[in-house]
Amino acid sequence: MRSSRVRVAEMEQKLDGILNLLAAKSQAESQPNSTSTSESPQENMPLDLSEMFELSFPLLPLDNTSSKPFQQMSLSKPPNLNYNGLTDAISRCIVSTKQAEEALKEFASRASAFPFVLIPPQASLESLRHERPILLLGILASTSQNNIPVQHLLESELRETISSRTIMHGEKSIDLLQGILLYLAWYHYQYNPEKENLFQLTQMENAMVIDLGLHRPKFGEVQTNYSNTLGFECPKKFTPIQIEERRTLIGCFCLTSSLRKPNSLKYHDYIEQCCQVLSEVSVTETDRLLPFFTRIHRLGEEVNDAFDYSNHGELSELDSVRIEMFNRTLSQQFQDIQRYFPAEAWSNHILRVSYAHLRIYVAEISLNAISSDSHQFMTTASSNRTSWYHSSSRTEMLIRCLQAAKDYLDMVLSLTPLEFCRLTAPNYIELFYALLILGKFNENCDSPTLDTDQVRQAASLRYYLDSLDEKLESLLAYNNGQVQPNSIWNMKLLCQEIKKRHMRIVSGVPGSEQSMINGVNISFTHIIPSIQGLCGQVLTSMADFRPGGSSASDGTADWMAFMTSENNVRSG
Repeated sequence: MRSSRVRVAEMEQKLDGILNLLAAKSQAESQPNSTSTSESPQENMPLDLSEMFELSFPLLPLDNTSSKPFQQMSLSKPPNLNYNGLTDAISRCIVSTKQAEEALKEFASRASAFPFVLIPPQASLESLRHERPILLLGILASTSQNNIPVQHLLESELRETISSRTIMHGEKSIDLLQGILLYLAWYHYQYNPEKENLFQLTQMENAMVIDLGLHRPKFGEVQTNYSNTLGFECPKKFTPIQIEERRTLIGCFCLTSSLRKPNSLKYHDYIEQCCQVLSEVSVTETDRLLPFFTRIHRLGEEVNDAFDYSNHGELSELDSVRIEMFNRTLSQQFQDIQRYFPAEAWSNHILRVSYAHLRIYVAEISLNAISSDSHQFMTTASSNRTSWYHSSSRTEMLIRCLQAAKDYLDMVLSLTPLEFCRLTAPNYIELFYALLILGKFNENCDSPTLDTDQVRQAASLRYYLDSLDEKLESLLAYNNGQVQPNSIWNMKLLCQEIKKRHMRIVSGVPGSEQSMINGVNISFTHIIPSIQGLCGQVLTSMADFRPGGSSASDGTADWMAFMTSENNVRSG
């Protein structure tokens, strides 16, 4: 091996050669025009490094392309919403200044339902137009559900702004991130089954969180080891933007962890630290609720990971011992939540509903075992080998799952009109999930020890469909005597069609037990695509409907057929 002194000498020799080449070339090019202003070689002479170092491949650009300094490349600017000549929804008269002010008040009143994005302190409509234009647009779009034409215009404007700034121009900002978060939180207001991209947007949101560095402490920031115990030391001097960033991070985690999909923003210690410090600082009353929102969604993430729900249940990897172990651990955490959550937390309707949904979620695993899987759930007993499918513990969990679904629906039906209308998109997904669960029990929960007729009677699916239909009827919005086709109207239409299908199943109409809807696979284990496919069938049915003819197709209600079929869990 050559010594380091020899290698240094060789490098010096190469550098001397390069300097001589530069000097010679500079002198040769300066002679034809001696009066021209002299320039340094770095400014007027590209270096062919592939020749100097004898590389076996050329440097880019290749072929007939020509190099262009990056700083000289011209890119069209994104729609500018924050310069003096404003071109926003207000200046274009989509909404008036008075309507925008009312929208800000309405949004502020929703803080308890979605405490993750709040209007900055001391912010006015004018300052938001200049400094937070996308947040303002998200607020306007999420508070205009009673004026469908205006809502469609604002939703289109928000969607185009998000796509232009993120995809075309690579923008990353807290303003843009909060606009995306609001768009997702009230995604049901502008849901279009042909353009369903909820999961895509959540992952884009998570990527922006990471790109902005919100998922971890900023460099140089003093860190404290916060804990759940009282008396931890908490820094008080936070800037408004630091508080906003922490709230937004928590909101992104809570929203994306509730979609039964693989999530790129998992719970970690810094999220807990943000919750604790915001709760201690308590700039607003809702900041004290943030640790409780995070605790519930963290538990949901643990349930999902334990039973592999986001991967639709790898049953071959779940034996009875693991199921029982997870069940005991998770049950203890549910007891801790019941014991330690204060009255202030339980008075929040979103927290109550989310907790009730988790009680279904943790017991759902009992529905994911069928007789053909018995060999996958074997456990050794003292005298013989028994499958978890036949075990008493699974039977007990099935009963808990059924009761949890009914408790959830009872709680939703007990919400005040204001509370119901302030549910977010994940909450509405949970509502249909609970109906799917009851639908499964209504037909066949695949248990060798439970009587099918008794289970069907206990499920009371017809009662819940009637009650939900009445609830939605009372919440419809009207304009000049005409019902507004908003999200409430859409859900009422679904419930009516489901109820028709349920009656056909009960009456034993031939062909009512089909397991597919025109090739669309419906399953509570695949809830978002199921809703997408169902809504697509509804739109097709309505498009084929002609006044004076027969009633609209029962394509929507056909959801019940597959929902309650004994094959839906396995194929989901």
